[in-house]
Amino acid sequence: MTIYIVRHTIPRGAQGLCYGQTDLDVDVTFQDEANQIKSKLPGRSFELVYSSPLKRCLKLARELAPDNHITVDHRLIEVNCGDWEMVSWDDIPQEAVDNWADMMTTFSFPNGESFSDVRERVAHFYRELDHSKEILVVAHAGVIKTLQTIVNKVTLKEVMRIRLGYGVMFFIEDGIMKALPD
Repeated sequence: MTIYIVRHTIPRGAQGLCYGQTDLDVDVTFQDEANQIKSKLPGRSFELVYSSPLKRCLKLARELAPDNHITVDHRLIEVNCGDWEMVSWDDIPQEAVDNWADMMTTFSFPNGESFSDVRERVAHFYRELDHSKEILVVAHAGVIKTLQTIVNKVTLKEVMRIRLGYGVMFFIEDGIMKALPD
C-alpha cells in the first residue's frame, strides 16, 4: 500500500524564528491551506493516521481524516532546537549558524537534539509501520527530510538543499519516497 506524508500548514507567529518543538498554533490561513491539501488527496481512505503531537500537525490530521482515529506519536515531533528555540535567526551568531550548516549530521543544538537523535526516533517509527496499509502521516519538515534519508538512502546534506513548503506532500510506495505531484 501507500504511506502519505504531509507537512503541517503555516504556523502562527513563526516568521523569521528558529522553531522546532514549540507548540505553535496554525495561522489564520489554515482552512484554505487544508482545503488545498484535501484536494490533492481526493477519495483517499486511510487505514491508519499518525500525527506529531504539536497543534500545527494534529489540527491538520483531524481535518484530513476526520472519521479516523488519529494516533499521536511523539517520535514525529520536530527537532528540539534547544537554546535556539523561538530565537530570531538574526539573533543567532552567524558562526553558530554556519557551524550548523557545515556539520548538520553531527551538530547538536545547544541543549537540544542532533540529527542522529531525530533519525533514531524517526527510523524506529518507520520500522514499526504496517506497510501493507494505506497510511497518512502528518509531521514536520525535519521529520520528512529525515524520512527521505532513511527511505531513499540519501544524505542529510542532499535533502537539506530541498526547500519544503508548508502543506507539501510525499508518498512512499514500493520502498521509494517521492513528492506527490500537483
